[in-house]
Amino acid sequence: MDTPENAFDISNVAIPWSDQQGGAGAVCCSGGRVQYAVPASGALLTLLSADASKYQSSHTFSDLNVWSAKKISDQFPPSLHARFVVQTDQLMSIFAVGDYTFVFWTSQDGHRYALRTRPDMLEPAAVAEIDFSVWGNNHTVKSNVAAFALPSTLPSLAGKIGAVVLAEEVDSGNQTVRGVMLPLLFDPADFTPNGTWAARIPNGGHRASLGSLLASDTSGRSVVDDYPAVSAGWIDQGIVKGPHDSAPRPYMSLVVVCNNNSSSIKSLSFGMDLLSAFDAYFLATHGGNLTVTKINAEHGDSGLSFGANVGMAPDGSLSVHFRDGSDNVRVGKLIPNSAQPGEANYQQPGLYLPVWETSPVYLASSTSHLTTRNTPCGVYLPLATTRGPSPSAVMRSDGSGAQVFDDCPSVRFIHLILSSDSNYKPRLSTSYWGAFFSIENYRIDTATDDYQQATLVSMVADSFPYPVPSREIWGPDSPSGMVNWQLCNYEYLTGDDTEVDLDYSFQLGVGLKAEAIVTTVVGVQADAEDVAGISALVQKSDATLKASSFSVATRGLPPVAGDPETETLRLSPSGAFFGVTPPARMATNVTLLQPRGGASSSFLAVTVQPIMDGTITARSGGFQSYCYIPGQLQTYDPASIGSTMANRFSHLSADDKQRFRINGVDYSSLYQADYVERVAEKFGRNCFGPGGNLPYLEFSFSESGIQRSEFQSTSRFTAGGGAYANHSAYAGLAWNEEVENSVGALGVYEVTIPIFNSSGYLMVGVEWATSLVASSTSTKSWGVKLGEYLTPLAPGEAYTVRMYLLEPSPLWALEMKYFGFNQGNPTAEKIDFTNSSPVRILFTVPYISPALQSRLARGV
Repeated sequence: MDTPENAFDISNVAIPWSDQQGGAGAVCCSGGRVQYAVPASGALLTLLSADASKYQSSHTFSDLNVWSAKKISDQFPPSLHARFVVQTDQLMSIFAVGDYTFVFWTSQDGHRYALRTRPDMLEPAAVAEIDFSVWGNNHTVKSNVAAFALPSTLPSLAGKIGAVVLAEEVDSGNQTVRGVMLPLLFDPADFTPNGTWAARIPNGGHRASLGSLLASDTSGRSVVDDYPAVSAGWIDQGIVKGPHDSAPRPYMSLVVVCNNNSSSIKSLSFGMDLLSAFDAYFLATHGGNLTVTKINAEHGDSGLSFGANVGMAPDGSLSVHFRDGSDNVRVGKLIPNSAQPGEANYQQPGLYLPVWETSPVYLASSTSHLTTRNTPCGVYLPLATTRGPSPSAVMRSDGSGAQVFDDCPSVRFIHLILSSDSNYKPRLSTSYWGAFFSIENYRIDTATDDYQQATLVSMVADSFPYPVPSREIWGPDSPSGMVNWQLCNYEYLTGDDTEVDLDYSFQLGVGLKAEAIVTTVVGVQADAEDVAGISALVQKSDATLKASSFSVATRGLPPVAGDPETETLRLSPSGAFFGVTPPARMATNVTLLQPRGGASSSFLAVTVQPIMDGTITARSGGFQSYCYIPGQLQTYDPASIGSTMANRFSHLSADDKQRFRINGVDYSSLYQADYVERVAEKFGRNCFGPGGNLPYLEFSFSESGIQRSEFQSTSRFTAGGGAYANHSAYAGLAWNEEVENSVGALGVYEVTIPIFNSSGYLMVGVEWATSLVASSTSTKSWGVKLGEYLTPLAPGEAYTVRMYLLEPSPLWALEMKYFGFNQGNPTAEKIDFTNSSPVRILFTVPYISPALQSRLARGV
């Protein structure tokens, strides 16, 4: 940290752009670039872009203030130019999701649009009109679409876009009209270039009444009519376990600011539970409607005015940039809970007496205010990561005193503010915000001896469907040496010169400090580049086990003496699982915040990662096939499998059924008559068959031959599995807590084997996942190889097998736990079902020839 803090304080520098700013803009960082969406003269949508990569290392302002401008209408035919004329009394939204930047605005003809572009804008941009029809004809949208990226910590919302609009709602029954807030969900996959982008209803149809915001109008109509410029965001407030929660969960609040362009009318702001607005299952299980909580200005403050842009600071707090009645730039910070010690709800997650704590922004080295003629906006830019001593002494993990730690990675943040001068020319100001630094291996915990012998399952595979042999082919009088022979086997991920890497990826993201000790997830801000400081300090560790194949055998068993029903050869009822032992030691890294001008630091976040020291070993074992009965091909029919799985699930206790809600996703709906279709749609990948459009491999058998599919490429399947395994996983950590230490890393309670020796150690939200990656040095086919196959078929007998390879999920470990083992099975007691996320191999038999059906029905 050689550059002094005040060296970054530079104010009111004109952005080199010849045009004028015609209204409020919006800014984000993505792909190493700062992108500023503004209406230019004539209100035409324009994107100003600056490459920040050089500045992040040089700290020289002139390296940052180099901008390119693209008038978006120039990329489209004249017939579409009206779409890009911005309605300047409303606000725009800009943010990054995945590889794209999205811009939302309202055109002057009242339509709402979204632009999709790459951060470098080297590819043509695409535009789509927002379709609100899902909410019905009784709603009239009156505001802009206030959009934002939803938290990636919640699997059901990861990669999606949330938004809110203000609307008039007509009750056709009593002909009344009221003002409401409508939540909207957008899936980037639904974006149709030059078409429409249909909004989804995320919470089952609940909307928020705005009648409580203004005492003068309990219908809420004045809010939607007089406050059309809307901005929104969310804040993660910590871990909570409520009466309807089976495990701890993040508590997140949605915050909405509604603006009027008059300095005499202050903005309105309110909040609510984010999950109530965007998660239908959560709202159904927790009850109630969308409850609006009004947010006030800090005592003595005049409040927000002249438009306010909501954003997120690097530490996860929610900030707002606005222009007051004297044209001063002001920045507000949300205090979601201002309750004092001794008051109800003190330090509790939630919106309790929420207030905006606001302050003016001063010019560098001066007492003058930073001024603006347009609504300002801001973003926080991380500088390049450096390493060195901790900037302040930090308390040791054992509480024995504070010390300066060596070799700490650190990242500093610069606050960028975009405003405009008296001639509406945009200008840029920067100031130093603060720094994050990380102490690696701050605390090391050793797994219990029992847990070091546990198994993390990476694959659950049934034996290949094989009918009981015809007596004339293989009867009970066959030589005893033929019994318990390998009848057939298949190998998964194999080839003559292919090496397969089975990656046990311990992907541990970051937890955000919520209270004195307890931590919780960060969310989108850990993934977005504009606040990437924490994620830049996060480590990822992999343990890779090299394997040439997994071989699963179908074996014959001898008949039971004196039992006429087993006079023919029996088949082993077992499938196989494969896995590894977990790491013996886990390191806790801590991230701290050193604020601007601060002499000390505060704990902000923790990450947890395994220490790879050669203790991980391969494991395998067997389980009882539960979808079907090996040897009885009729039970492999998809309808029979569906009936079997629905029946098995129905016999679980209510508590056990609750276990099938994993990471916020409820899988209980899979267990119906169409189970196979549902799991194939959810977890399958269409990478097999002609054109790669089927989710299964197919094998056909007759007495005289075999027709088989070949697994030519797994790129799409492993990409699907990799996407799961590499999905941002998040860790929350606490110690010295009054909790049981046998808590699963997925946040699911009742893990059979306690993980750590340390008492009071809790982890929430860690995913220890599995990915499959293959590399080949030849063009030979690989993937699945059906090896030994001793035909059990008589003349005229035939059947067809479909083999589904389903992507990794904790669901398959749960199925094996509840359906694949008898109670008290010693093998099961050594499996960590909570943290396993295996691949699943599932079979169906969609066709059995009449001759074979007849014989199997007779049991001969």
